[in-house]
Amino acid sequence: MVPQEVAGADIYIVMAVTLIVWGGIFFYLLYLNGKLKTLRKKVDTIERK
Repeated sequence: MVPQEVAGADIYIVMAVTLIVWGGIFFYLLYLNGKLKTLRKKVDTIERK
C-alpha cells in the first residue's frame, strides 16, 4: 500500500507532465503559424508578379 503523501505527490507529477506536453503543442502551433505567414507572403508576392 502506498502512503497517502506519496500518492498525493504523484498527481502533481502527472499534472506537470501534462502541462509541459500541452505547452509544447501550443508553442509548436505558434511556430507553424509563423512559418505559414511567411509562406503566404511569398506566395502573394509571386502571384502579383
